[in-house]
Amino acid sequence: MSTPRILVIIAVALSSALASFAQPGGSTKSTALDGPFIQETNRTRMVYDWPAIREADVLWRKRVWEDIDLNQKANFPYLFPLTELAGRKSLWQLIVYGLENDKIHAWEYLFADGHTEEEFQSPNLTFQEMSEIDKMLNFIKEVTPPIYDPNDATNIIGYGAPVRTLEARNAKTIVGYRLKEDWIFDKQRSTMVCRIVGIAPLAYPSVMDASNNWVEDTSQPAQPLFWLNYDECKQLFANFDVFNTFNDSNRQTYYDYLENRRFVGRVVKEENVYNREINDYAVGVDALLEGERVRKQIFEYEHDLWNY
Repeated sequence: MSTPRILVIIAVALSSALASFAQPGGSTKSTALDGPFIQETNRTRMVYDWPAIREADVLWRKRVWEDIDLNQKANFPYLFPLTELAGRKSLWQLIVYGLENDKIHAWEYLFADGHTEEEFQSPNLTFQEMSEIDKMLNFIKEVTPPIYDPNDATNIIGYGAPVRTLEARNAKTIVGYRLKEDWIFDKQRSTMVCRIVGIAPLAYPSVMDASNNWVEDTSQPAQPLFWLNYDECKQLFANFDVFNTFNDSNRQTYYDYLENRRFVGRVVKEENVYNREINDYAVGVDALLEGERVRKQIFEYEHDLWNY
C-alpha cells in the first residue's frame, strides 16, 4: 500500500474519532480546569509530628478549654462558606467529609444517662456507626415531651415517655468550636508551647416549642456534639485551604490557622479540683474576666522566668 493511501486512511480514522467525541449525548465527558494552574501545594502537603517532649522536661503545665465563637468576625474563616464550593469547605463541612470517608473518628461526648466524657476514654465511632445510631449531623438530647389537650393546643395535660430528640445540623447551626489545650513550658528548649489535644463542634440543644417543633434553645449554653482527637485531624486540616483576603495564591490551611492561633477565643475552663467550668461559678462579665485571668497567668509564668 502506497504512502499517500496510508495517510488518507489515517486522516479518515482520526476524523471519525473526533466526530464521535463531538456527538451530543456521547459517553465521553470532559472537565475544565478552574484556573490557570493546578493547585497542589496544600493538597499534597504532609504534616510532621510535633517535637517530642519528655515528661522530665515539663517544668510547668496547665490544661485549659477555649471556645471559638463563630459570631466573631475574626473567626469567619472557620464558618464560611456555608455552602460547599469546589476546593473550599468550612471547618464543619471538612469534619463531616473526614468522618464520612473514615479519615478521622469521633468520640462520644453526651451519653444516654446524661453524663459527659471528653477524655477519649469511650470507644471511637466511625461515620457508619454514628449514622446507625443517629449521632451524625444530629444532636441527641433526651427530653420528656408534653401532651396537649386535644381541644386546647396551649393546655398541657401531661407528659409522655422520655424520648431522644434529633435536630439536623449544618454549617449554620454550628456556633463555635471548643479546643482542649495543654500549655507546657519545655525546659529543654526553654519555650512555652501550646499543644491542642481535642476539638469539638458546638451547637445549641434542641427543645420542643408550643407547635411541637424542635427548635434551638439559645437560652442554654452551646454544647459539644462530639470530640475529635486533634492529632488525628492534623493531616486532614493541612490539606484544605482557608480563604485569604489579601492573596489567593498564598492560602493557608485550617492546620496553619489553628497552630498559629489565628482565632479569637475565650477560656471557659481550666483544670481544677472541682472539675467545673467557669460558667458554673461566674456569669457575664465576671466569667469573661475569669477567663482572662487564666490567660494572663499563662503569659506571666513564662514572662517571669525571664525577668532577672
